[in-house]
Amino acid sequence: MKMQLTRNFKIIFFSACIGLYISGVAYYYFEHFVRVTTEFGNDQSPYQALILHLHGMIGLLFLSLFGYLWATHIRPGLRGRVRKKSGLTMLFSVLILCLTVPGLYYLGDEKLRAVFSNVHTYLGLAVIVPFLVHYIKRARKIASAPLTEN
Repeated sequence: MKMQLTRNFKIIFFSACIGLYISGVAYYYFEHFVRVTTEFGNDQSPYQALILHLHGMIGLLFLSLFGYLWATHIRPGLRGRVRKKSGLTMLFSVLILCLTVPGLYYLGDEKLRAVFSNVHTYLGLAVIVPFLVHYIKRARKIASAPLTEN
C-alpha cells in the first residue's frame, strides 16, 4: 500500500494549505479588529472582501488537491493503523469545514448562518493542531528509524 506523496504534490498542497490558513486568519482579523471610517460611518476594510475571495479561490484549489490526496494517501491510510487517530481527526475537520461553506453563502436565516460561521471559523483556526500532530508523528518515526544500508 503506497502512501508516499511526490515532492511536487507536497509543495503545491502545503502551499495551498498555508494560503488557506493565512487567508482565513487574515479574514478573521479584518472581520473582528479592522474598521475604516467612511462617509457612512465605521465600515469593513475594502481588503476584507478581497481576502474572502482569495480564501474561496484557494479553497477550490485545496478541494481539487484533496481529491488526489484522498485517492493516494487517505484511502490507503484508512486501511492501516499508523497515525490513524490524527488522520481521522484531520479528515473529519476538513469534511466539516467543507460542509459549512454552503451554509455561509446560501442560508437565509441569520442565526443559523452565524452558527455555521462560528463552526467554520473556529474549526478552521484549530485545524492546524491535528495537522501538526499528524505530521510531527511522521517526522519522529522517520528520525527514530534505524539507518539501513542498501
